[in-house]
Amino acid sequence: MLSRCLTLIILWGIGLNAFAIPNADLMSNLRSRLHPYKAGGTLIKSFTNHSQSYIYDQALAVIAFSKHGDKKSAQGLLLSLSKLQKTDGSLYFSYYLNGQSPYPTEGDKRYAGAIAWVALAAITYQSEFKSKDFLNFNSKVLKYLASEMKATTIEGKKLKAIRFAPSNIKTTAWDESETAALEHNLDAYAAFIHFAQINNDRRWNKNANELKEFILTM
Repeated sequence: MLSRCLTLIILWGIGLNAFAIPNADLMSNLRSRLHPYKAGGTLIKSFTNHSQSYIYDQALAVIAFSKHGDKKSAQGLLLSLSKLQKTDGSLYFSYYLNGQSPYPTEGDKRYAGAIAWVALAAITYQSEFKSKDFLNFNSKVLKYLASEMKATTIEGKKLKAIRFAPSNIKTTAWDESETAALEHNLDAYAAFIHFAQINNDRRWNKNANELKEFILTM
């Protein structure tokens, strides 16, 4: 039975390799989606059938370009995000390629998880290129995330967790401002702890430890 399982695993692995898309093709596709942003930098087109850029996609593209040594492309994406950043450090969930956003008209969609991924992208850029170009930008992102940590109680235990969003979105059946998603708190925990490590900045360890306690309780 075990040998049969091993054979199946090997065949499955060979199948994956046979259908794998070369990294060069994937990176070329990402570059083809980059669009200049008038205020500076670039935005990446998230889908082929409409002109919108989600900050989660923007963040993942920064990580991909950084890991492949493409500083120019990663830098352009982070530059546009820094131009779009609100004064409190936050970002809307998505933007059109001209920099405008469907929000807050369609709701105050500033989702914590997506914003945390922007922080992780900036940390990756800093790590890969030994650059502090976006250190101030990322510090503002983390300050915003820290401000969204609210008191909660689970099974009588008092904790702190980052809420889903700062305002309730009327189009949903639940209140985002009164909800904490485990996924979002994992994202933010990673952002706090990695930023603290790479910058030797211990002030973020408190936030990371509080989120860790919430995560483990969940």
